[in-house]
Amino acid sequence: MFKDFRVGQYFNGQSIVHELDPRTKLWGYIVLSTLVFANGQRWSMLCTALALFWLMWITQIPWRYYLSSIKSMWLILLITIVFNSVRLHSSSGLAVHFGALSLNTSGMLFGLVVGVKIVFVVLLTSVFTFTTSPIALSDGLEIIFGPLTQFGFPAHEIALMMSITIRFIPTIMAEGDRLVKALQARGADIGGGGLYKRARNLAPLLIPLFIGAFRRADELALAMEIRCYRGNTGRTRYRQLRLGRADYVSIGALTIILLLELGFKLA
Repeated sequence: MFKDFRVGQYFNGQSIVHELDPRTKLWGYIVLSTLVFANGQRWSMLCTALALFWLMWITQIPWRYYLSSIKSMWLILLITIVFNSVRLHSSSGLAVHFGALSLNTSGMLFGLVVGVKIVFVVLLTSVFTFTTSPIALSDGLEIIFGPLTQFGFPAHEIALMMSITIRFIPTIMAEGDRLVKALQARGADIGGGGLYKRARNLAPLLIPLFIGAFRRADELALAMEIRCYRGNTGRTRYRQLRLGRADYVSIGALTIILLLELGFKLA
């Protein structure tokens, strides 16, 4: 159940997306996520799906990893679709009543659209994390937040915290998978039964999982202290981030697409 969670992992590669600057990919993530939720038209959803599948294809990462990212969030998707499908009483396509609420065809269609949008964002997040190393992401965020340091904003600390969080997501998932296998080896029934039984069987995993996470955090803090880590003071970088031709073209194209979408919305 934990081994299928892929969001947050980085796969080293030589694709065009891998070579882009992390600031470019972050801007692309913001623009494409905005486009996903800003428009629910069929043609817009189709264009977004084609662009997303094209990005997934050129990353040269196996498709099963993207499918695993969706599979690991099936429960969240199901809850989102159900809650968005149930609405107040409506006269259009009324199907089932639940007190003051009703489940109709328009509500189910709306819930399905919201679920598809969440799938798009999950896949977009996977493309971003699969092709961006935590170190590159930290450097990119620090440069982006750099101007705010004049106002006392801790840019380096925030960027480091976010990159460490993303870095340790797959580590915690791997730890959870090891705990599940350890309990199964002792005869525990973890994966069987219905949804309620599975949720109840996960309870014994929470305490050791949190203890392991806190232990790793303490070890990381100790390692940073031993190496005399003092934040951004006097710190240099081995790899300097520079925008290339592909980055400028990508940023320009994304900006034009965003402006066109805003123009259609305001028109």
